[in-house]
Amino acid sequence: MPDSSLSTADIRRRLSVPIAEEAPGPGGWTRRSFLQAVGLGAGAAAAGGLLHELAFGADTRTAFAGQPLGTHEGVLVLLTHYGGNDGLNMVVPYTNNDYYGMRGGLAIPANQVLPLDGVHALHPALSTLKSMWDAHHVAIVHGSGYPNPDLSHFSSMATWMHGSLAGGAITSGWVGRWLDGLAPDLAEMAAASIDSAVPLSLQGRTRGGLGVSPWGNLFGADSGDENQRMYNALSAMNTPAGRGPWHDMFSSALATQLRVASELAPSLDPEPQGSDLVRRMTIAARIINANVGLRVIDVPHGGYDTHEGQPGRHEELLGDFDTALATFYATLSPAYHRRVLIVTLSEFGRTPYANQSLGTDHGTANVQMVIGHQVRGGHYGTPPSLNVADQWDRLVSTLDFRSVLGTLVEGWMGADAGEVMEGNSFERLNFLAAAPGVVELTKTIDDGADQSGLMPAVRVRG
Repeated sequence: MPDSSLSTADIRRRLSVPIAEEAPGPGGWTRRSFLQAVGLGAGAAAAGGLLHELAFGADTRTAFAGQPLGTHEGVLVLLTHYGGNDGLNMVVPYTNNDYYGMRGGLAIPANQVLPLDGVHALHPALSTLKSMWDAHHVAIVHGSGYPNPDLSHFSSMATWMHGSLAGGAITSGWVGRWLDGLAPDLAEMAAASIDSAVPLSLQGRTRGGLGVSPWGNLFGADSGDENQRMYNALSAMNTPAGRGPWHDMFSSALATQLRVASELAPSLDPEPQGSDLVRRMTIAARIINANVGLRVIDVPHGGYDTHEGQPGRHEELLGDFDTALATFYATLSPAYHRRVLIVTLSEFGRTPYANQSLGTDHGTANVQMVIGHQVRGGHYGTPPSLNVADQWDRLVSTLDFRSVLGTLVEGWMGADAGEVMEGNSFERLNFLAAAPGVVELTKTIDDGADQSGLMPAVRVRG
């Protein structure tokens, strides 16, 4: 099937594996069901699994929790704009005449952008991101890409997920290879995708990440009057009725299920609301707050293949991304503000010229963003030249995307970037102001109020 006939969702599915069915552990829990309970409020295992808990005394609420984060261990949220995000209309060169000449009606008017400096500005839908930039919590990496791209969604996604340009069959991803290097007790709960499948990026040679579906059963955590009446009736069954030990054990298990759900509910309520991306980012923040040992969280955001009608579609997508950022930090406990980074990825950028359908076509070089309290805010890399002669020419990347990934692996995840990136060596970027959880006292501290409203008031200025 031609690449152009595949949706980005189809391609992601082809570069993923379904959530594996795991053998139940203590109390009937699997690692996936535990994370679903934390993220979605499923509350407890099925009654049959809880019979095992009652018989053997296992604590089902913690049986599959990973070890809590170490003192200086960080969490990385990978937010991927699937389809090829238009970086030129996200980070707008609003003083560049070439940009307006090539984009025509697709260009963002200079009087509508959110200026970052005298050269670059953000799309007007990105007000939360602009506030975070003002607080020095956003690093913008320009010109990210790789040599000789073929403009295919499938192979481009595979390259980014693999994190390597090695030839031959692609059988592992860069996060998965990071998992391969962890101790078994740490690796089991270290990476997850908020999706119904696990992408190639989280598949290692010997280990793999988890899948946490963003849709789940909230039985036992709903506080509505009708449900409470039902729960009260079911809980009342937890009384010996002289019908034998199996009846009594079953009714006791059912009551335990409801009790566990009720205990989890305060940290899970209300049920995630908003768009699909907002829901996923809410779940990601809740799981981080639960501190179950998760170090990498994959969050997909599709729809960026804007061949036609781009202005309205791209504005909606970026607005959704911006709202998801605000929701994530509103949900994330302040205790983890210095422990979390968000990095954006996309398989490629778009063409510098607009096409005849008020859209753009598959491009090459793009921008990436690294967002978080430990970021040294600013611009990194060199923006590609917009002096493009032919309408069908693409921008030339100026920075290997593996420099971004390698810097994160080494500076944030605490691993050997050379090993994870399959022996390749790349430029390390200076966008990390400090290690996870560390206050960098050698930098200038701005103790004024935080303009973003999303982070603690004391911040580090790079």
